[in-house]
Amino acid sequence: DDVRYVQNYSSGATGFSLADDLYRHGHDVTCVAGVTTAVQPAWLPLVIKAPQPDRMLKELLALANDDIDAWVHAAAVLDYVVESPAEGKIASQQGSLSVNLVESQKHIMALQERCKDAIRIGFKLESGIKQKDLIYRATAQIEKAGMTAVVANRLEDLHDATKPRGYLVDAYGSHFVLENEEKMCEAVRTFIER
Repeated sequence: DDVRYVQNYSSGATGFSLADDLYRHGHDVTCVAGVTTAVQPAWLPLVIKAPQPDRMLKELLALANDDIDAWVHAAAVLDYVVESPAEGKIASQQGSLSVNLVESQKHIMALQERCKDAIRIGFKLESGIKQKDLIYRATAQIEKAGMTAVVANRLEDLHDATKPRGYLVDAYGSHFVLENEEKMCEAVRTFIER
């Protein structure tokens, strides 16, 4: 049978949490969601389903035609996609199969020019690096992609209650500890509302 896509373990919980917080504080919210396992708040007015990275980018580019004040790039878009997906069924018992992965287009870069006048909050998840390197990489993403700020975190810290949820990094390299999900939502909202 067809393999429809390669998927990561991201649940969509962060994006829905941010959308819920912004909506509850009076903001007009449109979500473009990939494949998610987190429960989508039923009261969100517009959630566009886009399971593949290229489809998600098309939806985002279409939205960029509107006058959007703020973009929150929370989706964990695949860094690599299948180069040449086979169509139809591949017969079994033919030995090993190889799947060649190629880098996917970075959505934040593709949207950079179209969203340059808007507030843009990015996300940077890393693994196996020190906090100072995490902050450095977040600052580099701000500069490269034209972000206003980035929420940076480490994979190994996400399920450790003794570690912060992440760090909000601004264009000056200043960073602020986000103790939990609520503080993260509050910090993102503050950047949007200022």
